Amino acid sequence: MNLTEKISEIVVITALSEADLEDSIIKCLLDSEMEGRFCLGSRLLSTSAVTNWLSQFSSASQRFILIHDSSAFSAESEHLIRDIEIQTLSLLNIDSLKSREISEIKRAIHLVTRQSNLDSPESHQKKIPDRAIGISGTTGSPGTTLVAGNLAFELSRSRAILLADLNPRKKDLAFLYGAKRWDEEILISNNLTIVSSLEASEIKSDLIIDLGVAPELTHAVTDRRKAARDFMQVVESNARIIFVSQPEINELHEVERFLNGLGAIGARNEVIFVLNKVNKSARARSIEKRFTSRLGKYERIYLPLDLSIVDRCKAQYCPIAELAPQSRIRKGVLDLASLL
Repeated sequence: MNLTEKISEIVVITALSEADLEDSIIKCLLDSEMEGRFCLGSRLLSTSAVTNWLSQFSSASQRFILIHDSSAFSAESEHLIRDIEIQTLSLLNIDSLKSREISEIKRAIHLVTRQSNLDSPESHQKKIPDRAIGISGTTGSPGTTLVAGNLAFELSRSRAILLADLNPRKKDLAFLYGAKRWDEEILISNNLTIVSSLEASEIKSDLIIDLGVAPELTHAVTDRRKAARDFMQVVESNARIIFVSQPEINELHEVERFLNGLGAIGARNEVIFVLNKVNKSARARSIEKRFTSRLGKYERIYLPLDLSIVDRCKAQYCPIAELAPQSRIRKGVLDLASLL
């Protein structure tokens, strides 16, 4: 397939004086973790080659990243670059990094390719505060909205909370409190406000975001759709992430993929894992044991299955703390809040 036909891939162009470093970077980008996201274009071996490539540069839907060192550009090259849109060509100067460790380079590559998405005309997102909390989870309706709504309520007892419903599949946070789903801003209490987007919101309070289902992280890096942009903006802000799953084997595999994805993109977020809907069956206990074993170094919280309380809260449009303040499920939410 011709390079220009692979519009889902980012074409890698290198202009590095150190051949061994260049080989390592190319190998890193073309390994199995990055499969389908990057493809090799050209190795530019001199400043004149860089200038010649830039002078002939033309791209419609194809995207490129030029990985270079400080010696790669002439004055003419720098002039040519100013006329190229950042959404088309991303630049990474290796000499600007703190180290030349492959993990640091990989992280930087993800950041600059994502930045081209965030700077695109269709993207007008607010900057996410670095102490924000993003709540996401697996594909099997594990209860991210339940966790987000009740966690925000508990935290709002001691400080102001802005709860943003960015769940792309179902915006239910406002509805759970008896408001209309399409209302843009709802004041639940003096310390708790729910918004349906961040574009028009002034972020003065602590921010909690319901992100819904977590995307495939290695693909989300170059995904221009809003849900992926929202998620990656949270990751890149170094916000804390709460990842919710339930005791099912397939969801345990999704937890594994999420962890592997964080490692693949060099994310440094603090992650807390929540196993929701825990019951006393032998099967659930077995999965819980595997969950605990796999997440040994991570903070984790277990929320019991209690459909009666959850259904009554939904019917009365109230948080668990108001309806069942002494329940085990509320204790689990309080344990989660204590980690934040």
